[in-house]
Amino acid sequence: MARSSSTKQRTSGSLRLVTKKARGKEYRRWQWRTHREAETGWKTVDVELGEELSGLRTRTLVALGELSAPVLVERWVGWNFKEWKDLPAFTGRPDGLKQGAAWWVELPKQPDQPVRLRFRSIESRIDFRRARKSIDRAEKVATSLWKAFSRDPIVELGQLQWFESEAQQRIDNIATEQLELRRQRRAGDLNQRDFEADERDSFMRLEGWESMQATVRARWDELLEEMVAALPRPRRDELRGRIVMLADRLQSDSKQLQQWRNDHWDGATLRWSA
Repeated sequence: MARSSSTKQRTSGSLRLVTKKARGKEYRRWQWRTHREAETGWKTVDVELGEELSGLRTRTLVALGELSAPVLVERWVGWNFKEWKDLPAFTGRPDGLKQGAAWWVELPKQPDQPVRLRFRSIESRIDFRRARKSIDRAEKVATSLWKAFSRDPIVELGQLQWFESEAQQRIDNIATEQLELRRQRRAGDLNQRDFEADERDSFMRLEGWESMQATVRARWDELLEEMVAALPRPRRDELRGRIVMLADRLQSDSKQLQQWRNDHWDGATLRWSA
């Protein structure tokens, strides 16, 4: 996606940074505000995103499809430049609105590329070259946000499940190897000394895979609880089930499975982390 959505098809919602008070202390929180039609009229709905916009709550909501990463980045840019009176609109020149410039967000096509902010002067008196430092700073923050939103915690959860299944395959293979070693010893095809050496090697490999499997299982549980705890309290039980379902669904996604194989298998060596 090279640009964010057009003015005619824009996703509703606005990004806000609000100051709250509790027990005599002030703190700031990001909110995503939408307006929904109810029986008594329009209702304002604020979703708390936390102190850091790029935190786990926002990342999880993006992964669940509750929020859009491109829209969040675009709204942050609009919030950052809200004091620029020459930029009253998202982009283009809506009928009846007098504005001096237009702007839009160009999202990167590759993970290592930055977000670019583009400004176009409608009135020749506006020279954005004078604001290059402010624009550069905003691009760095926008790029950081985009990269954070691209780190899908559900994919991380699915990858841990894949690590566990890869370990289980090796554990099953070693069990088959051990049965074959015992058969060869009984048949006289393998002497006692070679049998003991091969069996000892198999048990060492088995211990390694079982230890790895236990580690990724523990991390899976830990990450799931972190994600659920980061979500709005009233929806935690509902969203927990969706998170697990989506992580399970990745195990049958052939494209994703191949990517994990390419990323983590190097010959006979599995590079993994939890």
